[in-house]
Amino acid sequence: MLDIQNLSKTFNPGTVNEKKALSSLSLHLDEGDFVTIVGSNGAGKSTLFNAIAGSFYADEGSISLAGKDITFMPEHERSRRIGRLFQDPLRGTAPSMTIEENLALAYLRAAHGNPFSRISKKDKDFFAEQLKQLDMGLEDRMKNPVGLLSGGQRQALTLLMATMVPPQLLLLDEHTAALDPATAEKVLDLTRRVVAESHITCLSPPAAARAMTARRAARTAMRRPMTPPSPRSSRSKRRACS
Repeated sequence: MLDIQNLSKTFNPGTVNEKKALSSLSLHLDEGDFVTIVGSNGAGKSTLFNAIAGSFYADEGSISLAGKDITFMPEHERSRRIGRLFQDPLRGTAPSMTIEENLALAYLRAAHGNPFSRISKKDKDFFAEQLKQLDMGLEDRMKNPVGLLSGGQRQALTLLMATMVPPQLLLLDEHTAALDPATAEKVLDLTRRVVAESHITCLSPPAAARAMTARRAARTAMRRPMTPPSPRSSRSKRRACS
């Protein structure tokens, strides 16, 4: 499913601010895996997510997803295959656009590869049905701008946008960290249900992973800078990078 080989990334090379964020990292996920990325601040977790999502190109190494080399694939093309939820509830949605318009962009991009296609009444009914499952009353507010929603509602909407058409890979980048405990728990419950129902392959930090269930779990520990993994097998099927 996801195969990363010898991935390296250095920011500001050759300057006093040079920082090696990724160093010859290799990682493999099978379909349906739920992998937890563990590491302190600055260990390279977000850098890894950004490299996978295509926010920048790595200096060295390769990334393959479902057998396709995406190392130099533009970010907007990867977004058709990779869903991502950010820590900041303000990211991942367009606040001046309505709920319906945000869902339409995400759906058309993932399902048809063209976010500028037209949506049908059947599509709108599908959006309303999906929103109803969130149990937040958003199905009655589809014409409202997303900017009027609370942080928890926006994260739930972002989750729906990222998984309405199940992605090949879902990146959960501390997506409940900025929410209050009650709202965070609700969003995590929604995430757990969506991931389980669609059997989505996931990468996540430990906070979200503790509340999640999956068919097979894996754990990847990261230190600063990230170093090549040394796989070890156990009955719990955990893997560690040391």
